[in-house]
Amino acid sequence: RRRRGEPDLSAPLRIDVVSTVSAALYPRANPWAVRGLLAEQLVRPVRWGPCITLARSMGVTRFREVGPGTVLTRLVEQIEQPSSL
Repeated sequence: RRRRGEPDLSAPLRIDVVSTVSAALYPRANPWAVRGLLAEQLVRPVRWGPCITLARSMGVTRFREVGPGTVLTRLVEQIEQPSSL
């Protein structure tokens, strides 16, 4: 039984969500696969660059960082404007 405010991880996703583990969309119709990817997210490296590239290819034009700091905002900027060494 779910507690109040707890997400329902047994229902299919209603929107596209990019997994930072696989750098691919979470499988919308398979809640058990989503649960597995969420668990892996705790112990696997984040694939931020490929995630941003995928989001851009899907037409995402704006990113919003929620929380303290600007680390992710700066990473998006670096991905979009790589320095030439």
